[in-house]
Amino acid sequence: MLRGRKRVASLTLMVLLLLAIACGGGDASEETAATPSSSTSATSTETTTSSDSTTTEVEESTAEPAAAEDDFSSLPDGTMIEGGAIILGGVKYGGVVNGYGEEPQYGGIAVFSHRRDLPSSDPMFSGTISLHNVGGAMWGRGNLLRVKRENNFEVEGYLAQSWEASNDFKTWDFKLHPNILWHDGTPFTADDVVYWVNLASAPPEGRRTATWSVTLFGDLASVEATDKLTVRFNLNNSAPNWPEALSIRGSVLTHPKHLTQSELDAGNARVQPNQHNWVSVGPYVFDSYDKGAVVKVRRNENYFEKDAEGRTLPFMDGIDFPIMRDYGAMTSAFRAGRLDGTSRGAGFGVLPPHVDAIKKDLGDKAWIGRVLYVGWGQSPNGLKEPWSDVNLRKALSLFVDRQKISILSLGGASVPGAIWTPGSGWANQDVPTWPGMNPATKEEDRAAGIKLLKDGGWYVMKTELLCRDLYLYLCEAFDAQMRDAGFDNFLKMTDVNQLSELQASGDYTMLFQSNTGAMPSAKRGSFCSHTCNPRYSNHDDPKVDELFDKVISTADPAARNAMLQELERYMMHPDEMVYRDSWFHEVISLAYRSRIKGLPVPHMNVHDNTDHATTWIDQSMPR
Repeated sequence: MLRGRKRVASLTLMVLLLLAIACGGGDASEETAATPSSSTSATSTETTTSSDSTTTEVEESTAEPAAAEDDFSSLPDGTMIEGGAIILGGVKYGGVVNGYGEEPQYGGIAVFSHRRDLPSSDPMFSGTISLHNVGGAMWGRGNLLRVKRENNFEVEGYLAQSWEASNDFKTWDFKLHPNILWHDGTPFTADDVVYWVNLASAPPEGRRTATWSVTLFGDLASVEATDKLTVRFNLNNSAPNWPEALSIRGSVLTHPKHLTQSELDAGNARVQPNQHNWVSVGPYVFDSYDKGAVVKVRRNENYFEKDAEGRTLPFMDGIDFPIMRDYGAMTSAFRAGRLDGTSRGAGFGVLPPHVDAIKKDLGDKAWIGRVLYVGWGQSPNGLKEPWSDVNLRKALSLFVDRQKISILSLGGASVPGAIWTPGSGWANQDVPTWPGMNPATKEEDRAAGIKLLKDGGWYVMKTELLCRDLYLYLCEAFDAQMRDAGFDNFLKMTDVNQLSELQASGDYTMLFQSNTGAMPSAKRGSFCSHTCNPRYSNHDDPKVDELFDKVISTADPAARNAMLQELERYMMHPDEMVYRDSWFHEVISLAYRSRIKGLPVPHMNVHDNTDHATTWIDQSMPR
C-alpha cells in the first residue's frame, strides 16, 4: 500500500562593460511590464510521513513576528522570523530580506556579477558555484524535489507535484507536474528522469559516474517509469528520509534524452549541456555567453511553475551575469550603481568593512543578505601514513587558531561550526566550546597540540597541502598556522578540475576542503568511508557509514537529530576521530540594490535559490 507524501580584465574595462549592459539591457527601456504566459500551477501540497501504523503530519515552520528592525538579540538561536530568516547570535541569515509580502512586478533585466568564466557546463561533475550561480537560472534549483526557497532546512516538490512511499519506505513514487517542457518545447516525461538517473549512475564507457551519485543512488535497486508522469524508485533498504538527497546541488536535470543520446551514439561520451544549448526545464533559457565578459539568460515563456498566489513565474525578463574576477572591481561597480547584485561564492562575499561602506554610502538604496555558508577546514588523507594516526590529526586540530584565520582571510566574517549549519537542530550547540574551537582555552590547546606532535615524532615533518586556486587567501592563512606548528609544509595550488581528479584518485596528503551546507542525507557522499565513496573519502571507518545509514532510515526527528549530533562529534571532535576538521562556517554577505525584491537569500549554501524565479525588480526605483 502506498501513502501520500506531497509536496565576472581590468577595472576600467569592466566598468565599460557594465555601462554597456546597464544602458542596453537593464534600465527602464526594457523594464516595461511583461505579459505573463499561461502555465500549469505548481500545486502547494501537504507533507505527511507514513509508517506501518501511523501517519505523522510535518507542520510548516511557524514564523515569529520580527523584533525591532535589525534588533534580534532577544530571540533564541534557531528562531525563524517572518520572511524565512533564521536568527543566530542576534543576527539574521537567509530569507526574503527585501519586498516580502509586496505585490511583484513583471519585467526588467537584473545585472548580477559572476566571479569567473564557467569552468564547465555539466553539474554531474562540477559542483562549484562558478557554474551553479548562472546554471541555476536555466535548470532550476532542484530535481524532483528541492529545498524550500524560504526555509532551506526543509524540502518541497519541484518537478514532482506529489510523492508517496510504501509502508516500508523501500518504494517511492513521484508524480510529475503535467505539461513541463524542455526549453526547446519537447515534453518532459518520466522517461527523461529514468534516462538521467541511468546516465548519472551507470554511464556508457568513457563517461564516469556523477560525482554525487553515491549520495543519491547508493541504495537504489532500480528505477522505472510506471506511466508518462510517474517515476518509481525501488530501494534495497528502508529509507524514510531518502527523498531529501534529491535536493543536493548537482542533481539537476540537464541532460534531455532526445538531445543527449544522439551525442553518445556518435561517440561523444563526455557530452555537456553547452553542446545542446543548455536546454533544460528551468525558469530562464540560455541567451549568450561572451567568454570573459558576460553570460545572459532570458525568460522561459513556457515555464511551468507559479507562485503561492498563482502568479506565473519568473517575474523578470532575464539576468545578465558580467564576469568579474576581481573582488575590488565588483564592490566598486556595485557602489557606483552598475550592478544590481554581487557575486556568490568564496572570495566574493562582501567583507565587513565594505558592508559598512555600502550602508554608509547607499543607505536604503541597498540591502545586505547573509548566508551561513561553508565550513572551512583541513581534510588529511587518513588512508595514508602518517595522517592515518588519529593523534596527528588531533594535534593539528588543537593547534589551529581559527579566530586568527578568520580575521586574516575573512575579516572575521565567520561563526563557529562543524559539519552541520550552526543554529540548525542538527548541530551540536556546544561546538564553540570544543577543544581547539574555544578562544578561552586556545593557549592550552595549542600547547597540547605541540606536545602530541613532539611525542609522535611529527614535529618539523614535511607535508603538503592541496588547495584550489580560488581559496589561496584561506590556504595561506592555514599554511602559516602549520608552519607555526613546526610543519615543513608545501602549498600545492590547482584548479577545481585537477583538484577533483587528485581527490578522486587519493593522490594527495592533505586537502583544504569546504563543507557546504545541505540536507543531512545529501552529506553522506562527502563524509562516508572509502568503501562507500572511493572518489571522495579520506577514511575507511565503517562506523561513519553505519551512522549515516541510521540517519537516513530513522523517521523520528528528535532521534534523528541526536544521531546527526553524534555523527558530527565522532567525525570532528578532537577527542574523537578528526577525520575532517572545521575552523568555522564562513558568513557570506551578498549586496543588492533595493529595487531587487522577493529574492530568497539562502540560509546555508549560496548554491540554493539560484533560480531567481520569484525575484522581481521594482521599476519605480533606479539602480
